[in-house]
Parts: sequence; C-alpha cells; structure tokens
Amino acid sequence: MQGNGKLIAAMAAALGLVALDANATDDTTPIQTGDIKIFKKVNGQDFKFLGDLAFTFEIRKGATADYPGGEGTVIVGGLIADSNNMGLIHIPALPFDTYQVCEVNIPAGWRSSLSLEGGFIPNSVGNPNPSTRTVCKDVVVQYPWVHLVEVNNTEYTEPPPPPPPPPTAPAHTIGYWKNWSSCTGGKQDALLDQALAAAGGIPIGDLLVNNCQDAVDILSKSDLNGMKRATDAAYRLAAQLLGARLNFQAGAVRCDEAVAAANSGQSLLDGIGFTGTGSYKSVINADAADMLAESLDEYNNGHLCK
Repeated sequence: MQGNGKLIAAMAAALGLVALDANATDDTTPIQTGDIKIFKKVNGQDFKFLGDLAFTFEIRKGATADYPGGEGTVIVGGLIADSNNMGLIHIPALPFDTYQVCEVNIPAGWRSSLSLEGGFIPNSVGNPNPSTRTVCKDVVVQYPWVHLVEVNNTEYTEPPPPPPPPPTAPAHTIGYWKNWSSCTGGKQDALLDQALAAAGGIPIGDLLVNNCQDAVDILSKSDLNGMKRATDAAYRLAAQLLGARLNFQAGAVRCDEAVAAANSGQSLLDGIGFTGTGSYKSVINADAADMLAESLDEYNNGHLCK
C-alpha cells in the first residue's frame, strides 16, 4: 500500500518517538531519536535554591579515558545549568547511539557525581598531565527515548595534611652538646651551633642563649665569665634545662614529664631573674631546682621518655 511508510514515520515523529526524514520513501526506515535531560543538583539540593552558581556540560561521542585521542567529538556544547533554567538542560532528537554526558571546566573545590557513577576523565589513561576538570559518563540513547541524567556537585575542601610523626631521635647529655660544638676545640660537627641557630636562641630564665660560648658556659654550670658555679642550684638547673631544650630543638623524643619539667624549670629561673651572671644562692629554691634538674638530667640521659 503506497504511502504507508511516510504515514507511519509522520505519526511516530508527531509522538516524539522518531525524527521524520523528509527524503524518506515508502521503504525508508525512520531515524529513531531520543532525548537526554540533565538535572543539576548542588550539595544534594535543587539548583533553583543556589543563587549564581553555574556549571557547564557537553554531549560528546567517542570520548574515552584512553590517551591520546580520548577527548571524543563534541556534538552539543556550551550547555549551562544555572538558576535561569533551574538546573535542567534538555537535549532533544539525538539519533539512537552511545553518547557521553560531560561536565567540563568543573570549578576548583567542587566534585561531580559523574566521577562516582561509572564516569571517567577523558584522555587520561597514560596521559602525563590529564585534566581533572572534565568528567564524562556514557549514556545510551535508545528506547524509552528520554534519558534523565542527574548530576550532583559537592563542594569540598582539601583535608589538612597529617600531623608530623612524633620525634624519635634519642636525647643527648649536656656533655654531648658541649663536645659537638664549634668552640670546644674538638673536630665534631657543630651541632650545638646549628640547634641554637635553628631556634633563634634558647631562653634560659632571662638569658637568651644564642652563641656557642655562652651555651658551653651554661652547660658547664659556669657563669658567662667562665667562673664555675656548680654549687649554685640555679646553674645546675640551667645546665640541664639548656640540654633538654637543645634536645627538643634537635627533634629528640619527648614526653609530657620532660616538657613539664622544662617549663617549670624555665618559670623558676625566670622568677629569680637568671641571666647567667653572679650568684643566685640567696634567691633560688634549691630543693625545687635540684628536683627539676634531676628530672631533666634523667631525660637528657634517655631514661625519662620511652
């Protein structure tokens, strides 16, 4: 029966099921088409509630993750989901085939749900510099003709870097720090000088120890004029406190007990105005100073913190 092919094609086209080929003959098979609808959400909410945000999509063919050549061909580009269209994009009359819905130029700080739903980054596998701002997903346009693709973008911030591992180096005695310096005549590396420089000086009471000779005097339980003061509890505490703080600066293992003893020792020496000169026998609480010096000596010898 003549004309039936054109009549059927026209009826199908009117129903939105196929595209009418104007050149079709009675024996021409109608071109079947379907639609893709992209429904945009942000942080799980309907787009209409989210102000001035905008996201860009493309319909591609032949896009894959393979490199090179995985970009595919853009069939429809410049598709914007924003508040003007309530985040709904309608692409009609696509001939039955496999396409890729691609979200492109994804803003920094945003993640697309396409990457979590079988999506892929085009042109990425084997690419030394892949672009992570485009994500695609295959969509097969076939019966039942209208294909809804829901895309949710979530805002995120990079997690903070993990905290550094706790110090694990061993602590060293006050004698070690005196020997490993530039001003005691030995041939060892100047580790004492390096620790002082890295710290910008180490406070001991009201004295900022920032050079090798002052540090060696204090570690030797002497005043800054080189006079021996080992019978003065303030200098006994100052020597062990400086040793402990050099160990802290060098990354030695520490514990709450060592840190508390160091803080208490600093407070005690600060309270008597310790500057590394003269005698403090008349103002120092010798029992408290010696108790703290003993704890810090135990730390500096590697016995307090395990």
